[in-house]
Amino acid sequence: MKAYVGYEIFPDRFYRVGKSEDFLSWDKPVVQHEGQEYDFYGGNLKGIISKIPYLRDLGIEFIYITPIFKATTNHRYDCMDFFSIDPVLGDENDIEKLCKIVHNNGMQIFIDVTFNHVGSKHPWFKSAVENGKEKDFFRKKADNFVYWANVKNMPELNLENEKLKEILWGVKNSVLEKWIKIGVDGLRLDCAYELGYDYCHEITTNVKKIGGKTAVGEIWSYPQEWISNGILDGVMNYYFMEIIKKYISRKIDGNFAAKILSDTVKDCGGNVLLSSWNMLSSHDTPRIKNIFDKLWKLAVALQFTLPGSPIIYYGEEIGLNSKGDPFCREPMKWELASQSNETLMFYRAIISLFKNSKALNEGFFESVISNTPEVLAFMRKTDRVSETKLVVVNPTNEDKKVELYTHDSALMNDTFFIDHFSNNRLSIKCSIISGEISAGSFGIFYIKIDDSEYTPYKRINKS
Repeated sequence: MKAYVGYEIFPDRFYRVGKSEDFLSWDKPVVQHEGQEYDFYGGNLKGIISKIPYLRDLGIEFIYITPIFKATTNHRYDCMDFFSIDPVLGDENDIEKLCKIVHNNGMQIFIDVTFNHVGSKHPWFKSAVENGKEKDFFRKKADNFVYWANVKNMPELNLENEKLKEILWGVKNSVLEKWIKIGVDGLRLDCAYELGYDYCHEITTNVKKIGGKTAVGEIWSYPQEWISNGILDGVMNYYFMEIIKKYISRKIDGNFAAKILSDTVKDCGGNVLLSSWNMLSSHDTPRIKNIFDKLWKLAVALQFTLPGSPIIYYGEEIGLNSKGDPFCREPMKWELASQSNETLMFYRAIISLFKNSKALNEGFFESVISNTPEVLAFMRKTDRVSETKLVVVNPTNEDKKVELYTHDSALMNDTFFIDHFSNNRLSIKCSIISGEISAGSFGIFYIKIDDSEYTPYKRINKS
């Protein structure tokens, strides 16, 4: 199993190709107001297609697109028809073309499905209100319809109805079958935590039966149970996100964070976690720079080095730094996507490092004990010593001298770990790593092994 680099797209705000008179000006700032969900900037599938070369050059390996089905809002979580593309975004020819272009560029595509609820303007719900044949498609309590999070525009589906389940994720003539046959590789299951273990397992199983690859769930809790026994292939790992936030904000120290992370990897299985999405922001959260301020690079370094597939929310790579919804859904500022953008160059570098490091994209996790509790350290490893990556993070405002105690029998005396980003060197003696980590910095270190001259690693660096 292997981890990949992903990219989340909120279609209305990514890029627009075609007429603009029906939409807000792309330069108009997002405004918070009642009815903001009906503000459209007109981003569409043709716009995404036109930017695939940009994503390919950035190093992206899969894209995740928030809902594209017919709906009334700009976020489209109020689906009106699971079998139709929202005409504002395009049509089936556009999604089919997008899938082909994505695949031709060596990437995969995930779409967002909301099997937990639909929009109040869905024909099924209109029929149910009138006591029609779809009345059993919706959840009720005391004869009243139940709405997701009490949002009156989103009635919850009664997934215990066998006919409804067959329509949504059956293997024949279902929503699931239609889009996988068109070319979608996998699903992001909205509100997977409310679908429950059994239904997530059914969906994941049927994705494979139909010919798809992966089902990833929106999960805001400990991932273990959700990725066990084929329930889901992966989760949006908000748990790791919270650990990173608490560590960098100094609410927990490095050794405590290392213990939590090590226990999580042990519980979940590091190999299984590789299909989960390591995320620091999304359409539901503030952006990375807004959360982590000057320490944002430390957070991104952890996103790319903990077990999992790092996923970038559109615009993070060019430095957008807005608050949460609706501001985190601002139009992409394409004028910032240039070689002079330091943030973009950092993302290019860390994406390249991740993709070219077997330890980071498929290696196992090993915690490291630091004599300086504020410092977090761990290793990602394979059976080759030369592929080992040591990650060290110091979120404090002081330089820290560190001694890192490992359980690695393959580390040889009088050799060094060297940082990919700064050339800082840490020395090795008796499997203890020593050196200094600057204030507010991180390092992703490798061992330089030169087989053309003397090296103590000559018989343990397995091929």
